[in-house]
Amino acid sequence: MSAIPQPTAFRHSPVSMAPVSSAAERADEQGQRNAPRFRLRVYPTVSRNPYLGLLYGAFEGAEVEMLERVRLMRRFGFMGRADVLHFHWEDGSFWGVKSPWTVRHRLKIVLRMLNRHRAFGGKIVWTVHNEAPHRPGEDHEGFRALRAWLVAHADMVHVHSEAAARMLIETWKADAAKIEVIAHPSYLGVYPQTPGSPPAKVAGKAAFLFFGVYSAYKGGDALRRVFAAPGAEGFVQSLTVAGATPDDEAVRLRDAFAGAMMPVHLRLDRVPDEDVPGLFRGAHACVLPYRRTMTSGVANLALTYGVPVVAPDMGGIAEGLPESARALLYNPDDPNGLARAAERAAALDQTDWSRISAECRALAADRAPFRQSQRLLAAMMRRGIV
Repeated sequence: MSAIPQPTAFRHSPVSMAPVSSAAERADEQGQRNAPRFRLRVYPTVSRNPYLGLLYGAFEGAEVEMLERVRLMRRFGFMGRADVLHFHWEDGSFWGVKSPWTVRHRLKIVLRMLNRHRAFGGKIVWTVHNEAPHRPGEDHEGFRALRAWLVAHADMVHVHSEAAARMLIETWKADAAKIEVIAHPSYLGVYPQTPGSPPAKVAGKAAFLFFGVYSAYKGGDALRRVFAAPGAEGFVQSLTVAGATPDDEAVRLRDAFAGAMMPVHLRLDRVPDEDVPGLFRGAHACVLPYRRTMTSGVANLALTYGVPVVAPDMGGIAEGLPESARALLYNPDDPNGLARAAERAAALDQTDWSRISAECRALAADRAPFRQSQRLLAAMMRRGIV
């Protein structure tokens, strides 16, 4: 993997493709025995999203409180003391809110919690997930005011890529000295690890998977435009679309692929955890035609199963992939970019595909949840957060 140029102003937790040595494993175990003891409050929590569970596996000495938005609002921001508050998803306090009055009311409550936490001597760690809210209409005064407060007052800012660090520095004037770059963890151990392998690869074709809860920013329109176009059967062995999907988008998907000349499998409800491995093991490529993204959990899930990703080269996507897999990225400004990248994925022969798949798995192993949790905890200790 080639080195990514890194600014010297913020700290980067380096990525190594080397396996963990027994000495390193013993050091990890020793670190666990010496883990600091502290009370950690996490806000907000997101149901059915395993991400938060991945972050804290190495926090053996911590008492972790997952604070739900509803509980915070009911208590009007008046919470007991904690040593560290780990803040995620600034837009999470406003999801589904359309009233400007409610936005201001919720902002006041969240800022009350944050200011009281600091007044009691607590530290704040802030993980930045996105450049902007995913949902339409939520890039409002509440989101911007909350992000501005966190830029000014967080003791440590955790990002998953150098692209995210640059975005914060250039757009929000964040202090580079506060930023820690620690990559998004893979999903090793999260879902059942059932044996299996992808279907035999037909020359010039690939089995594609579009996975995850549907949202407009994920580019369902581009998926339909490319994969339902006449001639798509020339490079598509099969297409599976899996994940909870709103009714209107489900209708558009069914209509678009009604006359498909290749197998198309639409699973437009929530995917049970036990079905996740089979979906990825049945794919040669995971297609993510996002309109915008900074970090993709689905891309990291694909890496976990050794499935190369077809996606736009934007945000931190390239940094999250082994170098060999970056050839399947495309220019988001190129109207034919997705189709050409999908054709490149289809053109891989079995040998090249297997090599890229192995490198994806190796990177996922280096970014296993426990290892990334250790890196996060080490950064917090180094900075005197705990």
